Amino acid sequence: MRLFIAFNFSNQVKTYLKSVQDYLKHHTLSGKFTSFNNFHLTLRFLGEYPESKVKLFCDILDNVKEQKEPFFIKLGKLDSFVRENKHIVYMDILDKDKRLLDLANSLNLLVNEKLNCTNQERFKAHITLAREVILNTRLNDIKIKPYPEKILVKDISLMLSHRSINNELIYTPLYSVELMA
Repeated sequence: MRLFIAFNFSNQVKTYLKSVQDYLKHHTLSGKFTSFNNFHLTLRFLGEYPESKVKLFCDILDNVKEQKEPFFIKLGKLDSFVRENKHIVYMDILDKDKRLLDLANSLNLLVNEKLNCTNQERFKAHITLAREVILNTRLNDIKIKPYPEKILVKDISLMLSHRSINNELIYTPLYSVELMA
């Protein structure tokens, strides 16, 4: 099972992200665009694990929910990671609330402790809009209307990443908790 821990967005936020994505498509030659239902903010990528580890990850979420309280984030601008001359275009998180980094770090430490491993990747708060993008406009020249509201982060989920019969990527929540400290 391919697993990760994430914050999922409301349909209202996903509708905004989809509108940004549609606008972005006018400035690309090609790309693989994230589906509406898959918009999320990854807090910790876990990787491939057997089903027997799901309970361990659920226990980690239960532990974190007792320690962390809800908080707000604010969406920022478009940005990208570049790999092999193709872009992974994402929406940046503008309001880098210390509590978002603290939540990601707490998850990272607990996962590493329970699995006796180390995760060397630095947390970068972002929402992927498209992968393997070839732009026909400089990304800095693509101006978008900012999302007008702060977004409440009050719950997190253990997510399963799998492919449909049509090879479409699907993200399914396996377990969710509400932050409550």
